[in-house]
Amino acid sequence: MQIVISAHARERMKERLNGMKSQDRRQRVAWDAYMTGIRYEEATGIDKKCLLSARADMAENEGKDLALYMDSIFVFANHILVTVLPRKKYFERSMRGKRAKRNRAIDRVERHEFRPDDM
Repeated sequence: MQIVISAHARERMKERLNGMKSQDRRQRVAWDAYMTGIRYEEATGIDKKCLLSARADMAENEGKDLALYMDSIFVFANHILVTVLPRKKYFERSMRGKRAKRNRAIDRVERHEFRPDDM
C-alpha cells in the first residue's frame, strides 16, 4: 500500500516539520504516521484532547482520519495525506511531559528495572 502525498501536504510538511526536504523522507514520515500514528480511538489524556481539538477546529476534518505523530496531526483521506496541522502551543508542554515519562519507562525496561505500574 502506498500513501499518496498531496501537493498541499508536501508544502505543509516542509513548513511545519524539520528535515522534510527530500521526497523519500516525506514519504517515510507519511507512511509511519499512517501506520503508527495515534488515532482518536486509541488516544488517552492530552493526546485525545489534542485530536478532539483539531477535529472541532476544522469542520472539513470530519470523517477524515486524523493521526498524531511527531507531535503534529496528519490528516488522511483514503490513503492520501491531505495536510499536516501545526502543533498547538497550549498542548506542547503537556505532550513533552508525557513523552518524557514514556521515555523514562522505556529506559527502565531496557535496564530491566520494570515495574508494571510505570506504564
